[in-house]
Amino acid sequence: MTLIEVVLAVLILAFALIPIADHLGKSTTGTLEETSEADAMQFACDNMDEILMMRDFDEVDDISETYYPLGKKTEVKLTVEVFPLSITSMASFTVPDIEYHSPCNESDSLNRGVETKTAAEMDGKISEDKCLGYMQLDEEKLRGGTGTLAELKDIKLTVKWRTKGGSEEAYNRHPIVLYSRKARL
Repeated sequence: MTLIEVVLAVLILAFALIPIADHLGKSTTGTLEETSEADAMQFACDNMDEILMMRDFDEVDDISETYYPLGKKTEVKLTVEVFPLSITSMASFTVPDIEYHSPCNESDSLNRGVETKTAAEMDGKISEDKCLGYMQLDEEKLRGGTGTLAELKDIKLTVKWRTKGGSEEAYNRHPIVLYSRKARL
């Protein structure tokens, strides 16, 4: 073998490997963006759940664009817009009277016959003598409505995301927008 043949073989191999290396680099970038988008979607869903389930009706307010780093790979900006619905824009309806009961079998007459769950039924998450920390709807006690009107708020949650170190324009490429409605009956 001569030196010229070795150089030609190396050049041919290099031209074959360059597209493969480029493809591997792009697939890594794509995977990073998909991971960042999944992180941003989970962040958006968690925040909407927190607004709907954990905050009181009066605590649901607008949130101006706020920056949050998510782990080592993702950066997000969260915006929440709240639009209260006026009573005049709503159709007239009655709010049902719903009675709740404690999931524990208490001694008072209101809760007699209410089913309880044992620790075995709850996969050992609570001890036998503990009561679950929430109230359960008792469907048999659903009665006619009180005639009061509900208060409603429409909620628009926007999460703009980018991979860490990305350009400022990357935030606006694929925003995640969630809509929901919170009611006070």
